[in-house]
Amino acid sequence: MKLDPNKIQRLHHVTLRDPNLDVSRFPDFFILGPQRTASTWLYDCLTLHPRIFMSNGKEIHYFNTINHPQLPDHRSTDLDDYLREFEPWPDRFEAKDRACKKEYGEPFVPLVRGEATASYAAGLDDTVIEDVLTLNPKLRAILAVRDPLERAWSHAKKDLCKEKGRVVREVPDAEFHEFFSSYYQVQCGQYVHMIDRWTEVLPEGHLLVVRFDDVARRPAELLIEVYQFLGVPSDAGYVPPVAREQINATTPDPIPDQHRAVLLDLFAPELARLEQRYGWTWGHSPAE
Repeated sequence: MKLDPNKIQRLHHVTLRDPNLDVSRFPDFFILGPQRTASTWLYDCLTLHPRIFMSNGKEIHYFNTINHPQLPDHRSTDLDDYLREFEPWPDRFEAKDRACKKEYGEPFVPLVRGEATASYAAGLDDTVIEDVLTLNPKLRAILAVRDPLERAWSHAKKDLCKEKGRVVREVPDAEFHEFFSSYYQVQCGQYVHMIDRWTEVLPEGHLLVVRFDDVARRPAELLIEVYQFLGVPSDAGYVPPVAREQINATTPDPIPDQHRAVLLDLFAPELARLEQRYGWTWGHSPAE
């Protein structure tokens, strides 16, 4: 299946070395993120389903860097380079086929393709989203929400502690506060804007909002809801044991009071909007 020439002309950032490129491998759905909302958990679980083909690697970073070549994750604007992430490598395909036959008694016959780049939730410009929908007008998307304070704290612990070999007490307060108040970090907690933005551009019913809390509280039921949203077999037998395991966790340090005060100040307007629209408070009120 090749892209209509009129659609190629409408693309802002995506390039095609070969105008006759087969685009049938373009994903049917995105896991948008944002970071620290269990996108790795969801990617790993969906990878095991016999009717789902997840990209060969998580965090492809194609669309969130396509118009920012200076970013370290930028690799290419060519669509063929991106679609290679959805080619079934023979050894990987055969291994998954064996695993599906052993676990589910059926072969690996993918019906849908998906990818998970957690930066897509808050890191895509409007023209990039237009390109995405030009390439697949029927795209489905999964957006995860988590207490904005806890999400930011977890992200900070990963970037400032785990990845730098430090513990919380070794990081100066000022470094944490600079991290929290950066433009991208604030955008990662603006769930109302994310939901409105993607609801506006996707077909009706093609955005699924999931709660991070449900990963621990009701993982099996959550996965079944995702399966149903994606249109793949969804009975409980497809829920893998890994669904009940923690993935990519940071240390359990609670948010210190001085950091909680900064985060509450940053996210007070968003907390008010979330409580008003959805009744989400996560145990604290914007007026706290």
